[in-house]
Amino acid sequence: MIYRGLGSMKNGELLALDTNILVYADDPSSANHLKAREYLEGAVKGSLRTCLSHQILAEYFSVVTSEKKVKQPLAVEEAKERVIFLNQLRAIKKIYPKRSTFKRSVEFCAKHGIRGIGIFDAVYAVTLLDNRVKKLVTRNASDFKPFRELGLEVIDPFV
Repeated sequence: MIYRGLGSMKNGELLALDTNILVYADDPSSANHLKAREYLEGAVKGSLRTCLSHQILAEYFSVVTSEKKVKQPLAVEEAKERVIFLNQLRAIKKIYPKRSTFKRSVEFCAKHGIRGIGIFDAVYAVTLLDNRVKKLVTRNASDFKPFRELGLEVIDPFV
C-alpha cells in the first residue's frame, strides 16, 4: 500500500495534505511525483479521507504559477481550474480557521521563536488542530516539528 507511514488510521480520521504534495503530484519531473500523485488520486477518489484548507489551495496556486518556484509553471487559467476543482470536490473535506486560530498561531510563533514564512506553517498547523485533524502529510516534516507538542503527527511519505 502506498500510504506507508500512516500508522493506524482510525475510522473517519482525516489526513491533511500539505502544498508540496499537490505540487509534486503535478510535476512529472520530480522524484516525488509518483508517490504524491498516488496520495492525490486517493484523495480525489475518496479512498483516502483527506482535507485541505483555502490557505493550501492558495499556496498551491502561487507555487505552480511561479517561474521562480517550478521549472514549468502552469498557465494561470490552468492553475485556476485545478484549484477550483479541488475546492469543489466533495471527496476532499475543506477545513477553515476558527476565530482564535490566527492569534494562537502568532502566540505559538513568538513562544517558539518561529520567524518569517514559518507563520504560514503555524497557521496551517493550528487550523488543522482546531478542526481535530491530527495527521499531516508533507515533504517538509521538519517545518512542522514544533507542532508535535500540540498533538500533530507529521508524516513524510518520501523517506
